[in-house]
Order: sequence, then C-alpha cells, then structure tokens
Amino acid sequence: MNFIVSRQAMWLEAIERRISATSAMLSSMKGVKMCGLKDTLMASMQKLRVDELCISKRFRKLIIWNMVFAYVTQVFAPVLTFAIFSVRARDTGDRTLDTARVFTALSLFALLSEPLASLVMSLATFLGSVGSFSRIQNFLQSDEREDPRKQDPHMVSSEHSLDLALPIVDMEKPSPHAIFIEKGDFGWDAEKSPILSDITLTVPWRQLTMVVGPVGCGKSTLLQSILGEIPSLSGSVHLGSTSVAYCSQDPWHMNGTIREAILGTAKYDPKWYGRVLRACALGRDLKELPHGDSSRIGSGGIALSGGQSQRIALARAVYARREIVILDDVLSGLDTSTENHVFHSLFGVKGIFTETKATVLLVSSSVKRLPYAAYVVCLDSSGTISAQGTFDELNHAGTGYVSTFSLASRPDWTFKPDDDHFSDDDDTTDVDRPKELHETDCGTSVSGSSRERISHSHSPERAASSSSEIQTVNEADAINTLDSGRQTGDVQIYTYYIKSVGLWPTLIFVLGIVAFVFCISFPTVWVQWWAAENEIRPNDNLGYWIGLYAMFGGIAIVGLTIGCWQMIIKMVPLSGEKFHLALLKTVLSAPMSFFVKTDTGVTMNRFSQDLQLIDMELPIAALNTFTTLILCIAQMALIGVGSIYAAISFPIVLITLYLVQKFYLRTSRQIRLIDIETKAPLYSLFEESLRGIATIRAFGWQDALEKKNHTLLNRSMKPFYLMYAVQRWLTLVLDLLVAAIAVLLIILVVNLRGTVAAGGVGLALLNVIQFSQSVKLLVTFWTTLETQIGSVARIKSFTSTAVPSEDLPGEDQTPPPNWPQKGAIEIKNFTAAYNEGDSDPVLKNISLSIAAGEKVAICGRTGSGKTCLVSSLFRMTATHAGSICIDGVDTSTIPREDVRRRLVGVPQHPFLLKGSVRLNADPLGQATDAQIQTALQEVKVWDIVSRFGGLDADIDSLNLSQGQRQLFCLARAIVRPGNILVLDEATSTLDGKTEEMVQRLIRRKFCDYTILAVAHRLDTIMDFDKVVVLDKGKVVEFDRPWKLVEEEGEGGMFKKLWLKSVEEDIEDVPE
Repeated sequence: MNFIVSRQAMWLEAIERRISATSAMLSSMKGVKMCGLKDTLMASMQKLRVDELCISKRFRKLIIWNMVFAYVTQVFAPVLTFAIFSVRARDTGDRTLDTARVFTALSLFALLSEPLASLVMSLATFLGSVGSFSRIQNFLQSDEREDPRKQDPHMVSSEHSLDLALPIVDMEKPSPHAIFIEKGDFGWDAEKSPILSDITLTVPWRQLTMVVGPVGCGKSTLLQSILGEIPSLSGSVHLGSTSVAYCSQDPWHMNGTIREAILGTAKYDPKWYGRVLRACALGRDLKELPHGDSSRIGSGGIALSGGQSQRIALARAVYARREIVILDDVLSGLDTSTENHVFHSLFGVKGIFTETKATVLLVSSSVKRLPYAAYVVCLDSSGTISAQGTFDELNHAGTGYVSTFSLASRPDWTFKPDDDHFSDDDDTTDVDRPKELHETDCGTSVSGSSRERISHSHSPERAASSSSEIQTVNEADAINTLDSGRQTGDVQIYTYYIKSVGLWPTLIFVLGIVAFVFCISFPTVWVQWWAAENEIRPNDNLGYWIGLYAMFGGIAIVGLTIGCWQMIIKMVPLSGEKFHLALLKTVLSAPMSFFVKTDTGVTMNRFSQDLQLIDMELPIAALNTFTTLILCIAQMALIGVGSIYAAISFPIVLITLYLVQKFYLRTSRQIRLIDIETKAPLYSLFEESLRGIATIRAFGWQDALEKKNHTLLNRSMKPFYLMYAVQRWLTLVLDLLVAAIAVLLIILVVNLRGTVAAGGVGLALLNVIQFSQSVKLLVTFWTTLETQIGSVARIKSFTSTAVPSEDLPGEDQTPPPNWPQKGAIEIKNFTAAYNEGDSDPVLKNISLSIAAGEKVAICGRTGSGKTCLVSSLFRMTATHAGSICIDGVDTSTIPREDVRRRLVGVPQHPFLLKGSVRLNADPLGQATDAQIQTALQEVKVWDIVSRFGGLDADIDSLNLSQGQRQLFCLARAIVRPGNILVLDEATSTLDGKTEEMVQRLIRRKFCDYTILAVAHRLDTIMDFDKVVVLDKGKVVEFDRPWKLVEEEGEGGMFKKLWLKSVEEDIEDVPE
C-alpha cells in the first residue's frame, strides 16, 4: 500500500511544482514579455511537464500490472479448471467434459470474473484515494499559524476580535500605545538568526509614524511582524486595536471592478466613496476609463498601470476607516504632483487621516516626508532599530540615518491639494455605472463616532453576494468558451488526438487490443469443438486441446500488456507533452488584452483539469471503450454463429443503443464541461487568497472569503452531482435493455428447440451473458470517453481559435545579428491602445526622434501613458497608426520576441523565474558565472546570494525584499548584451542612497546605451539629454531638461512639475 501511495505522492508533487510555476507565469506576463523570456520560460515550463510525465510513469506502471493481474484470473481460471477436470476424468474414467458442463462452467466464470476483475482494478484507485486523503490529513495536521500578538480588550469591537482571533490580555487600563513591541526577535526559523532582532518600538495613537532605512533592512518585514504574518521568536507585540487596514508594497487585488476593489467587504457610501477617490487622485483616471469605476481590473490588477494599482489599493485602506492603518511604501510609484496631492489629502491639516484621527504606520523608501511624522523609526542593514524618536530629535542628533540627509526642519502644512485637477467635478461616483449598481448600492451616513462607522462598514454577507454576482459573470464568459458546437463523435477531435500521439503508436495499440480480444473470445469456440470431440473420442489428445487453449490465454495477456503499455506509458506522455506545449505557445503568444479580459482561473483550468483528464481519465476511457467495442463485435459474431435467429435482433439493439447514448450525451457532455468550468472561480479564489493572505487577515476578511468559497464550492458541486445522477440513469436503462435481449434469446431457443445444435445454443447463451455486460460497459465507456474528449476539444479550440495571437502576418523579417547596433529610435505619428478594438487610444499621434546613445527620460502624471509608451517599444500594445523604427528597421515587421530579446528592459514590477539564481540572472544563457557574480556585486546583492549557496541557490530561498528584487533585475540587465536600455520606474522602491548608487551604476555601465527611463523623481534625470513629457497620451514637451526648466514665465508642464518637486522634495543629496 505504501508503495503505491508513495509513487502517487511523487506524481502529485510534480504536478504541484508545474501548476505553481504556471500560476507565477500567468501573474507576471508583463515582465515575461518585456524581458523577452518567452522561449526561456517555455523551455523551463516544458521541462517541468516532461519531468512530471516521467515521474508519473512509475505510478502508471502499477496501473498496468494491476490491469493485467485482474485479467490473468479471468483468462486462466477456465484453462486450469478444464485441464484438471479432463486429466482427472481420463485417469478415473469419470464423466467427460461435454457441452453442457463446458458452457455451464463458462457461464459461471463469466458471471464471477467480471466483478472480480473490476474489484482488482479498483484497488489501485482506492489506494490512490487513500494517498490523497493522507496528503490532506498531513496538511490539516500541520502547524497552524499562531498569532503572537496581544490585544487590549478595551479597544476592540466584537466584530474585529472575531476576525483576527488575537489572544486577549487583561490590562488595568486601555493601552497608551497603538502598537508596542518589546524586545522582539522575528524570523521564519528559530534555529537561524532572526531577520529582525531586539526590536523595541512604540507607535503613538492618532499620529503618523514613519519607518525608514536602507534597502533590504527589513522595513516590510517589520510591518509583517506587526500584522502577525512572521513568527515572533522572542519578545511580545501588543496591539491597542484590531481595527486594522493594510496596503502592501506590491499592490494586491482580486479580479473585479475598480469599485469592488476599493470597497472590499464594506458597504457603499457615495459621499465617503467620492471623497476617498478625490484624496487618492483617482477621479481623473476614472473619467478617462470607458466604464469608469465599473471597469474591470483583471486578475491581480493587470489592466492597471503601476500608479493606478497603488492608489486603488491605498483607497481600499482609506475607505475602510480603520483605527490603525499600516502602509508599506504606497507612494513610491507616484509622480511628484500626484504624490503631493495624495499625501496632503491624507495627512494634511484637513486630510482624511487627520480628521478621522487614524493611527498610521508608514514605511517609506524616501525620507522627504519625515518632517511631517510625529514619530520616526530607523532600521539599519543588520535588522535592528538604529534610532527612533521625533523627527527633530533624530535630525539634530548629528549622527544616524536621518541626520545624513539635509532635510527641512519644518513641514509645509500650507499645501492645498488640487482637487479640481485630480477629480472629475465631484461626479466620479457615477461614471458609466451599470444599472444594477444603481439598484443595489446602499449608502450609510458618514456621521457618527469612529467606532460606529467601523462597526457598520463591514458586511461579509454582502461581500459573498457581490462576489457571487461577479463570479456569475466570469462563469458565463468562461462557459461561452466551451466546445458547445462540437457534435457527438466528432471525427476531427479524435483525429486531432491521434495526431498528437502518432499513427504508429496507435496502430501498435490497436493490434495489441485486437489480439487480446480475439484470444479471449475465440477459446469459447475452441472449447465447443473440444466438447464435441469429447462426445466422439472422450478425453483424447488432451495435450493438444489444453495446450492451444493455454496458448490463447498467454497471447491474450501479452496482447493486453502491449496495448495497455502502449496507451498508458507511450501514448499518454506523447499527447501530454504536445498538448502542454501547444497551451504554452498559445498563452505566451497571446496579447496582453487576453490576460486583462480572461480570469487567471479560466486559463489555469486548461493547465490543470484539462491536462489531468488527458493524462489519466481520457486514456483509460479510450482503452476501455476500444477494448469493449472489439469485444462486443466478437461476441455479436459468436452469438450469430450460435443462433442465426438471435442475430436478427442486432439492428434493433444497435439502433436502441445509438438513441440511448445520443440522448444521454446531449446532457452528460455539457454537464461535464460545466463541472470543469465552474471550478475556475474556485481556482481563482485560491490563487488570489494565497497572494493576498496578509491583506485578507489584516482587514479581517476571512469569514467573508470563507463564505464566498462555500458558495463557489456548492455551485461547482451541482454539475458534479448531476453527472452521477445521469450516469445512474444510464446504468438502469442499459440493464433493462440487456434483460430484454436475454429474454428475446431465451424465447427463440425455446421455440426453436430441436432445430439448433446444443453447442450452438450454449455458445449463444454464454455470449449473451457476456454481451449483456459488455454492451452495458461499452455505452458507459463510450459516453465517458465522449465526455473526457471534451478536454481535447477545449484545448484544440483554445490553441486554434479561442485565443488570438499577438503575432500578425508580415512580422517575419529577420533583423541583422547585431541589431540594434547603434540604438537610434524614431517614432512617427504613433497611436496605440492597450487592447485590440479599443476605440479610445492611450497614446495619440506620438512623434519622437531619439539619437543613438541619448539618455531620454519619460515623465508625466500617473496614467498619462508612460508605461504604454514603454510597452509599445516592446510591441505589447495594439498599434492603431504610425510606426516605431529602431536603427531604421520598422519593429512591426520583426517577430515580437526578436524585438524583446534585442532590447534590454527592466520592468516596474520585478519578475523572477522559478529556479536558480543563475537562471534568473542570465535566463538567456549568454553570460559566464564570473560576469553574473560581478553584476550581482555591483548592485550589492551578491552577499545575500553567497550566503545562501551562490549561483546554484534557489531564488525563492533568498527571501529578497521588493527593493532587492529590483536590484536583481538591474543585474540581469547588466549581464545582458544590447544597445538600448528601457527602465520602467525600475528604482521606485529604493531608498535615496541606494537609488543614487543605482543612478551612478546606470551611467557607468550603460554609458554607450540609448536609455529610455520612466521617472517620477525628477532630480534623478536632470542630467539626461532629453525629457519627454506626456499628458493624456500626447507629447506636450520634448527637449533638454534644464532648457524646459529655465523657460521664462510659468513655463510648460515639466517646469511646473519641477517647481513642485523642488518645493516639496525636501530630501537632498546625502552628506
């Protein structure tokens, strides 16, 4: 038993590795395309698939031997029985083996052998299910998350105490601090050094506390420790309230509309909602979107720009109106003007957090907002607190992290957010709202105490209901992709499947099964001849009759082994590899619009359930169907030989069976497809919940998502139950049909007695008994096959018609090997949108001329089209008009992957492959280990890599922070050859000192490159050759930075941005 379970466990673990890698790939398609990793990722993912299929062979072999063993008894039991009986009869002179005894015995064997064979073959499935239960049991028995935090019972409402389930500590009086950590050590492994050590921290109530420090010092880890996500190895964490909101550094979103992303589980309050939108500078963005806040953001917010994603996640934390708000570097990806507006709208004199008296803990990679903080905490690179106190205390200390910057001693509280510029005339809450939103939205009063507002703002029931409505839309879209137009027994699908495994393997399989069926069917004729011979010469020539009888049995077992081996060991891996490769090519060649419009769970269904059916259930169904079909043909022939009158009923029987299966398949096939597709929302929920588990726990959404999971699970179980119900109906109908055939034959035999030989009657009756079981199994197996072949039909549809390819006709020119040699870029009248078919383009009539070697910055407020322009260079957008030429070559004539491989891109959100450090640093395999090590040393990441085992270490084991991941991606760009470097806010999460180091490194390592850099921090690009200023998708300025700044009068948009950054950017060059 353990032998079977262990082999199945190895196979399941291999499946998990592939599914995990596939999920990571689907959630990072922007980075995959921008870095030109299509071929690398395809090879890596296909290797995981091949490894999975190789590991599965160990379990599949057990299935084959189990099948063979099940038939050994059925084949050789009559041989041994008749041989022993005949030898004994010859030796004792007892009764001989006559026709009556032969067919009576064979009838008993037929009645007993099939159930026994089914029992033996089901053992493997049963033991496999035991193994699955063991894995589930081990998971459920694993250590539960222990929340080390302690809460003050006087400060917590019952709703939230249930959410976080913190241990309640009796205190004599309410906690004087919102958060208090005493001598805390935090880390994942108690046997290793803690990530953070000796942390003693006090966060005061109703004020802004900021946490700063160099990249990789543990700022995000500190927040995770406060949220209870990282184990406390020693010390204690006290929370004054569990009314907590959290916004992570890497924004997390569930698929849905913008409004649903902001509301979460809270009720809709129009006035409060509008104010939050204005505070987070979302009004203008919603105005520019075709469906306003009803626009769908896609899985993980893939349809949003980086700044939009951050502000929507921030709006969710603000809208929740919690007592404690924890923000992890949420302003780093915003341009100066937007950042000023958002900061002062939240923290200003009349800011939302100021008015609601919220306690805010803000991690920031920038120190320019420190003067606004009531309390400052500084971490050092060793993971300890180097200093904490008020800003004035730290700024005038003369030593320490804060004092190394020249910072203004007083904050500017006179700044007034420009609501007119960032809002949509107070009408943002009604931008193209669907009718159903107007009908279901309900408002709550903004007035009342803070506690009352918090208590009434949560409704798990509403969240589950709303989520169900969202999922209904997703399911409808998903089910529309089914192969509903496929006809029963569609020859094209079967031909497509046979082509995937090859003609010769199929022929060998067919020959093996035909040999098996012949050798288990013909012996009934053989023993009839033997019995007839015994009536003339009793027990004569036994060696001849028994020997050939045994030989037929041996050939049958060999034929069965060959057929099963060919199907399960040879053909399954062939089809599995080809179908997986076809899916990979389709997904990696799909345009970005596909990932925006299609839920990740729907795509994951193809890589999980469909491939699982093709790997296991489909080949078994095909094997059973073909074997039973040949067996039915053989049995019909034997019945006809035994009684020609019985053969008259065959046309009626066949017509009846055809009508039954046709009627059955009209329902069962669709139910099976719906059964598969209704699981897509479940997969999406699992994946999204795992990605955002810290946010979910912080907000206390566990109950709402658990209820949503139950709703989706119940919905997915409905077709599963109906599938079994219609299968029971089919079994009943087939049993009645078989009984009618048997009654018809008995009537014929009785009425025709004397005209039909006894041996023929016995042969006919025996095969009727076997035929009754076989025809029942045939229809059952056939309908199962027709249901399972739907997976092949869906993959065929998915890879051929359902998913468009971004590769267009005419993109077939091969660029020179050293292209781009110079790096000159010419953009002429370029108009583009993110998605095909969008009537409103994002970029409008862009014309730019960038000389080889020029350093060009791209600026503009969040959502102005900067990322779209960068994406257009990598052919990731839909071109409406114009062209982009690099070194005189129109990129629209070159395969997109060639363009992406020739350009060096560093995406806004770092993307790392599953695998080693070496693979991630040099995915194209073009650099030596020495070059990789040098690049990692340049970006200050090599110390971490060497500590965990060097270039062969698994990238996930490094636990890199977001900033360190960005540095790692920069190292990848350093080792990659090229002449054009494109940076999409590649330093947004770095602290000032690290960013200065990176800027020097870029100017030194890429001095001969043409550089295009999206930048929000204007002080980092003032030495660039030119700057492009975008607004609403148009170029409003394009010139040298200082020339634009030194224009007389108010100047243009860049000068205004520069002046605002000078006024607000009180961070200067480190001393």
